[in-house]
Amino acid sequence: MTGHDAVDDPQPTRTSTLVVVLASVLTAAALVRAADVVWPALLGAMGAVTLAGVVWASGWKRHEAAGSVLASVLVLPVGIGIVAATAGTVLVLAGGLFPVPSAADVPGTVIALTARAAVVTGAVAAVFGATTATRGVLDADTLEDATTTAVRTAVVPFCLAILLAGSAALRFLESNDAGPGIQTVVGDVLREITSLFFQPDPLGPHLPTFAVMAGAALLAAHRGVHALPITELLPENETGDDYRERIEAGQRRLLWAGLVVLAAVPIAAIVHLAVPPRQLRAALGSGLYDVVLAVTASPALRSLAWWVIVCGVAVAGVVWLLRRLVQSSPDRIGSVLAPFAGGVGVVALAFAVSDDVLFEAVAWVAGQLPGQFSTQFREVVTPVINVYGFTTIGVAAAAALLFLATVAVSALWAVLATGYVEGRTAGVTIASLALFNTAAFAGVLDVSNLLVLGALVAAVLVWDAGEFGVTLGQEVGRLANTRRAELVHATGTLAVGVVGAGVALLVSRVGAVDAGTGPVALGLVAVLGGLLLLVVALR
Repeated sequence: MTGHDAVDDPQPTRTSTLVVVLASVLTAAALVRAADVVWPALLGAMGAVTLAGVVWASGWKRHEAAGSVLASVLVLPVGIGIVAATAGTVLVLAGGLFPVPSAADVPGTVIALTARAAVVTGAVAAVFGATTATRGVLDADTLEDATTTAVRTAVVPFCLAILLAGSAALRFLESNDAGPGIQTVVGDVLREITSLFFQPDPLGPHLPTFAVMAGAALLAAHRGVHALPITELLPENETGDDYRERIEAGQRRLLWAGLVVLAAVPIAAIVHLAVPPRQLRAALGSGLYDVVLAVTASPALRSLAWWVIVCGVAVAGVVWLLRRLVQSSPDRIGSVLAPFAGGVGVVALAFAVSDDVLFEAVAWVAGQLPGQFSTQFREVVTPVINVYGFTTIGVAAAAALLFLATVAVSALWAVLATGYVEGRTAGVTIASLALFNTAAFAGVLDVSNLLVLGALVAAVLVWDAGEFGVTLGQEVGRLANTRRAELVHATGTLAVGVVGAGVALLVSRVGAVDAGTGPVALGLVAVLGGLLLLVVALR
């Protein structure tokens, strides 16, 4: 292979990548099996692979629209995997660990539950890191695109969930006979506001509200005229230049007139509050006062101002959108619009399956909770379902899942953007650290020292082999024939790790002393010392 090949294909080499994937997945599976929480971990691992798919699809630069479509479709399963690995693990464990025989056993049970949950989340993170390491897709730019896609996908479900929940809450409060009904109160407030602006009392002038509407209408007219390509359509001659100057001067007059009218709103408000109509009539004279009254209290003029505002804003918005569309390629347009379409699809799915899925989910959660918690859970959930309904809760749950996925992608982006993890080895680093933490929490449980030490060795193997594969791929290319060198390197790392782990395991079995309160195993000290020596040897 040549240097040109390495530049064209700077991805990790295949053999080292295979070592990283196999070591991460097999070690994570062994630790999860030992923690006896297989199903939540399996669902979480599927979510981790899906999250890697979101990142991978967001990095498609040549086919942005297709990548955006695929990423928006995968965002919801990411949220499901996160919930399964966290809340699902806790629920499954709580059903088996609680209730405890006595209060003295509560701390130990809580520690066991926390450790098992940490094992699951660490294993899921290891799977994600290994999956992304296969193609080296983790970098700050790709994660920024993935975050944007996730946010856009969540916009429609989130807004609709707020609308449905607010409407249901208003209906419930309105039906409550204990008070006047908040819906009635809100309706009265809205009617007062609309009457103040569109149907004012004709007995006196209304300078503040009229000034607000007039100023807003002038500014909206300016924006609408400015957005239209009027000057661009004029001919390139003296007549066209003359009209162009007049149009530009008219636009400036509209702008300054709107700013002046809005600046006069505070003065108009002070006059309206401090000067009674009689004194204002006496100061202005009957003729001028009648003109001011007719103009400021006219519903027709206010309606005209309102429609000018609506049309000006609409014209400016449409022209802006058309210009963006014309300046962008169809692929770019599709990449922007696809996540919103994905959000609409999530809403449609929530409407279709909310009843059955939520009913089964409530029954499952109630079945997992121990003792009186199950009854209390049903007592809390039933009124909520009666008020909001399955559909509203389903849309809200979908929005919450999309939010969790967005938070996960945003957190990854923040880690890489701030430089805490190097982009070229980000997947390998995540997998290695996750395996290390998982092994540490597994040591709290009734897991054999052999498995814990093996997991620590696997964590170092993943890190060392992955970094070697990334460096080698950048130097000679992914397709270079480097299998023998990679296997020798990985075998040497594994041999050093096995020797260190064997020494630590031997010391842990024979090294125990009596400290007066019971046997104190020296294995932990040996493991830590062996781990430090192992890291030094590998570097």
